[in-house]
Amino acid sequence: LLEWWAEQAAVDWRRLEMAPPEVLNDPGIITQAAIDSGGEAFDFASYELKSDPWFMQAAMQELGPHIYHYADVTLRTDREFLQEALDLYTAEELLPYVSDEELEAELEKSLGLAAASS
Repeated sequence: LLEWWAEQAAVDWRRLEMAPPEVLNDPGIITQAAIDSGGEAFDFASYELKSDPWFMQAAMQELGPHIYHYADVTLRTDREFLQEALDLYTAEELLPYVSDEELEAELEKSLGLAAASS
């Protein structure tokens, strides 16, 4: 089953929309589809993968700071996860993908943007 779905996703990652949960929870299939799609395949990834800090950090390292946006909200609002992301990218690179207002304000402050925007 997983091999068949891996082949389908290799042809067109959008086919994952019809995939069963076990496929959407497979790190290998999701990672390859995310590489092929520039990250968009994370829309189909399971909650378990999108809330796994190690998986998402590895994905950010492989694909770029925009992957932060695809992490589950529990990770996106976690200061420790943000700090790990900041170990990979600058605050300026991450800011467009941070959706939590408090964390966004912290990033803007660290960039000196809070004073400039008020």
